[in-house]
Amino acid sequence: MGADVPGPLRRYRDAQLLSAVGFGVWWVLLSPAILATIGPKGVGGARIAYNAALFVVSPVAGGAVERGDALRLLTWSSLGRVVVYAAAPLLWAFVRQYDRVDYVFAPSFFALMAADGVFVALVNVASIDCGGTDLIAARLGLGAAVTDELRDQFNALHQLFLDGSMVVGAPAVAVALYVAATTSGDLPNQSLALLGALGAVMVVSFGVAVALYGVVGAAAPARTPNSDEPPAKGGLLRQMGGALRALPSDASYVASLDGRLLWRVFFLAIDTAVEDAVVAVVLPALANELACHPHGIATTGAAYAEHCDGEWRLRGGAYLSVIVAVGKIGGVLAGVVMHARAAEHQAQGDAHYRKLFKSSLLGGLSFLGVPAVALGAVPGLGRDGTYALICLATFGFFLLMTMPKIGFATLLQHMATASDAPGRVFGFTAAFIMVVDSLVVAGLSLCAPSAAMKLSTFLWIAGGSVAAIGLFEGACGPRLVLGAKGDGPRPSLGADALGGDTLDTARPLINA
Repeated sequence: MGADVPGPLRRYRDAQLLSAVGFGVWWVLLSPAILATIGPKGVGGARIAYNAALFVVSPVAGGAVERGDALRLLTWSSLGRVVVYAAAPLLWAFVRQYDRVDYVFAPSFFALMAADGVFVALVNVASIDCGGTDLIAARLGLGAAVTDELRDQFNALHQLFLDGSMVVGAPAVAVALYVAATTSGDLPNQSLALLGALGAVMVVSFGVAVALYGVVGAAAPARTPNSDEPPAKGGLLRQMGGALRALPSDASYVASLDGRLLWRVFFLAIDTAVEDAVVAVVLPALANELACHPHGIATTGAAYAEHCDGEWRLRGGAYLSVIVAVGKIGGVLAGVVMHARAAEHQAQGDAHYRKLFKSSLLGGLSFLGVPAVALGAVPGLGRDGTYALICLATFGFFLLMTMPKIGFATLLQHMATASDAPGRVFGFTAAFIMVVDSLVVAGLSLCAPSAAMKLSTFLWIAGGSVAAIGLFEGACGPRLVLGAKGDGPRPSLGADALGGDTLDTARPLINA
């Protein structure tokens, strides 16, 4: 890395990168596993349960971590995720003996997903892309070492490891599912083998991440120097209760800050939510249809529900894994570019970030290619040609949308550190990002193809929404996030090269 990284922050970075690998494995495993064991309806149900828990817990998670024992919360939350994903394959093995998937396994798995949502709400507060670098640096007394170049590099590395693990892991999932689908024998038992093997990988990933969190926290003081409240005593519930009582004052404090900061929070949240919704909801529905209808994608909900059983569920999971792998190659390339050119980007200042809004615009529009190609806009392609063009459109979407996402994270983190209480800002930011993510993913899950909605309608709703977000970011983002070009000189903070980020609490939310 170009920036000089102190040892404790380097250990934090390594812990976060390993945790990102665990999340990457989680992303590539979850939807294919649900398709294989429960069916297409299970994807929406699991996402609603998971994101409902995120929505409920996230508002207090930030305050609990910022005011309480952050290491303790992170460690136990990470261990909780280990328990969840160790329990899932064991539950499947037990339930399959009695053929009670719909009545026992599905609701039990949804309950596990809700528990996972609670743990993730706590873990993500200290994530690199939610401002964890500054939060942990403050606890370690190393706030001065965190520059915009270091933030940009950390954010890019985090995205690179997350997407890279998906690129590597997704083909393995695809091969396993395809072999299971084309091999004679008991398909449920083959699904169990898949769940067990990949579940073990996830348990190991999170276990090592927990160990590294322990290394990071060994030197951490009891509280954040910028926190205006003493550390909370007692267990997790008491700490979360204290955070809940402080939530109104935290929200009021953040709302009083510079409008550019609030827009940076919003843009990062919506970009994160869009990416998650595409991987979690849109692509699984599309891949399932590609597998189930070799002569073309059906556009009626009845056909969607009727023909996807047995080996076709496994084929759908394999198709999904390949689409995600190809798409996330774009995310990896974006991370490589943003990491390698971090110093150059910071030297360019606002000019660099204004370019990223054009990338958001193109990325949003590129996703329209997914429903267009899938629903026959290009005649004579056949299933294989359609599949290839969908992979290409997904690649373009992740390439173009990941770069601004990394940039928005750096912009937000830079400006938040200029406030009187950065910990409160980062805690609120992480909670807001997860609340928006939960609402978008759960809302789109409710619109998933069913007897009440055609696949074509669903795909155009999803594609149109992504394109509209890209248009809004491209057209309005530079002014809302950076201010008008004629706003005058912008002094930098400390050693940071990015200008324009001294907080002005009187600045309106929308620049006139």
